[in-house]
Amino acid sequence: MQYSVDSLDSLEKLVDEQAAGGACYSLDKNLALLRFYQMAPHGSTKPQAVCKLLALALMRLPHPDFKACTHLLTEKMQVVAAARSDDG
Repeated sequence: MQYSVDSLDSLEKLVDEQAAGGACYSLDKNLALLRFYQMAPHGSTKPQAVCKLLALALMRLPHPDFKACTHLLTEKMQVVAAARSDDG
């Protein structure tokens, strides 16, 4: 998969579809989205997509999906997620 803006949009839509139950779960594509966010310029990461992706991975326990996803989270993504959880 090429890392382009078009890929980013389709990967984010796929996460939304997975969370809504309209698409099959895909660890590979979810990890690709997190890898894209690692390389993307600041501000292009969508915290909602990351939270949905992590929730989907948690639902796969005891499979190692959640651990694989958390290893790809940047420090900035972790700080944003922590701030959002404190707000809510």
